[in-house]
Amino acid sequence: MRPLSVSNDGNANTFLTCSFTTAGPIIAVTVRASVQDAVADNITCTGVSGFLTGSNESIPKAAALSANGAQSSLKWKAADFNGAPSTFPGSNRFSMTCALAPGVGINDAEVQFREDVGA
Repeated sequence: MRPLSVSNDGNANTFLTCSFTTAGPIIAVTVRASVQDAVADNITCTGVSGFLTGSNESIPKAAALSANGAQSSLKWKAADFNGAPSTFPGSNRFSMTCALAPGVGINDAEVQFREDVGA
């Protein structure tokens, strides 16, 4: 059991979906994942920036995971989404769905955003 991650402890692939809302426009999202057994694996996630009922865009990412707990990262940047120069379309909303093979877990997610704190 790994209390510091969300992992697939089963025998078949499963999906994990997370959504994030920030106080300002999103600049980047980084997800760190690992596999805890002795067999290397892969992780595939699809990031979606935008609104359910409005404009949105989906960008898939994949990473190879080394055996025995070494972390790998997936990162979405503003430039991944329709060439936006500095912030994601949809401004402050991002969701992702990841396909987790048995033994694969999401260790953490980091969302970077701009927040206007005044003068």
